[in-house]
Amino acid sequence: MIKNYLKLGNLLFLAILFIGFVFRLTGISTNHSFWSDEAHLAVTARDIVQNKISIPQAIAIQDYQPLHLLVITASFLLFGISEFTTRLPYVLFGTAGIVAAFLLAKKLSTISGGLLASMIYAISQINLANSTQAKPYTALQAIILFILFLLIKLQESNNNNRVWLHLTIILLASFATVMHFLGVVVWVPYLVFLFPKIKNRFILKPAGWLIFSIILIVFLFIFQLPSMLRLFIKSPGNVIFSYNHLTYLRELFWKQYGFFTLPALFGILMMMEKRKTLTLGVLIYLATMAYFWNFKQYTHNIRYVLPLFGLFFVYFGVFWSEIGDRIFDKKSHLICLLVAILLYAGGNKIVRKPAFYYTPNADFIADIQIANYKQLFNELQKKFPDMKSYVIYNDFFEPQGWYLDGRLPDALLIKHNTIPIEQGGQTTHHETGIPVYTSLGQFKTLIKKNPQGVLIIEDWESFLPLEIKNYAKIHLKKEITVNSLPQAIDDPWPLTVYSWGM
Repeated sequence: MIKNYLKLGNLLFLAILFIGFVFRLTGISTNHSFWSDEAHLAVTARDIVQNKISIPQAIAIQDYQPLHLLVITASFLLFGISEFTTRLPYVLFGTAGIVAAFLLAKKLSTISGGLLASMIYAISQINLANSTQAKPYTALQAIILFILFLLIKLQESNNNNRVWLHLTIILLASFATVMHFLGVVVWVPYLVFLFPKIKNRFILKPAGWLIFSIILIVFLFIFQLPSMLRLFIKSPGNVIFSYNHLTYLRELFWKQYGFFTLPALFGILMMMEKRKTLTLGVLIYLATMAYFWNFKQYTHNIRYVLPLFGLFFVYFGVFWSEIGDRIFDKKSHLICLLVAILLYAGGNKIVRKPAFYYTPNADFIADIQIANYKQLFNELQKKFPDMKSYVIYNDFFEPQGWYLDGRLPDALLIKHNTIPIEQGGQTTHHETGIPVYTSLGQFKTLIKKNPQGVLIIEDWESFLPLEIKNYAKIHLKKEITVNSLPQAIDDPWPLTVYSWGM
């Protein structure tokens, strides 16, 4: 009976895994337009593949996420250059996360808890949206779950495979750290696990301090911890509390996801007696991530806390499994099945059928600028094919560099309070060397110097100075308007091309 139950559970998990993969693959199948951050990495990776830039030069540009860049580069080399192949690795990372959620929740509770956790992980709106973007946070989400699973295995293992488990955890944590600076936080549960084991026989001895110092120096060198510390310290205002996103924290984790996060927190506390060290590591990890997002990150974009949702989905499954076992006489499978049916039927934060696009703005309005740059630049090239004869001005360079095959703007028109201007008062962009102008007067001078040109406007609260937008709408000729992605017509991000002398 038990064997048949486990066999059925494993078959159900394989079905969930397949469904999660299909949902993710469908979400990138139409090669929909990049948004700026995706285009930024894709352009750099394409330049590596086309031998326009060396890998060391490219990593110097993307120093906070070098492995993310190399993963996309490898995908281009294996499968060709496209939006699809840029995003494909993160479809795979997202699918791997389903496996990690199942294994961890099953290990913490029962196979029923594992199935419930993996189902939510597989078809949650937030996970699908992020698994279909070329951003590294889906990888970080999966890695922390695998590390926690391996820590449990480490606690339960004999001496024969402990070394391999340690090495695997270190490899995964290192992978996360070079995938993105934020990945350094995945070391927390492992360090919490190690501390009681080494504090007496290692740290408190002189030889231990020497070894610890050597390891720390190597760690600093390999993982660029000085750069991470500089980012931490240079934030404006109070070094410890540079920003305050408590309103957004409450909105996201209580109002939007409270029906997941509250049971998940109870699920974590339920594990305190059974898995004290692991639970302590999880709590410190959650607190560290929440602190960085709340008080140190200049934006409140959801992608920066995506790894927390993976943990919450796992412990949500653990909670309901524990409820079934403790209160309803070992009937965790019935409780988890009922919860799964209610979640799927309700459809709140759950996607019930595969789609060609999963919006990243489902939880926070305007979290990401999902403008249709692809269509805009296609229409621009059709309308004005002789691109060498005119200049292009706008306030961004990433999507243009991708969709115009490396043709960057001739100048950037950016507000005073944006990053390129803040760095020593530069008048050229810190990464590309493109001239940067900030006023309407400078824009009028550029028009006089160049008889033909176009201005591309992101018609929302973008980096482009408002006075230049208003001037263009009155004095220049409107040529092209693209309102939204065809997959997200109810979330318009209008782009407009204005021209002179054309």
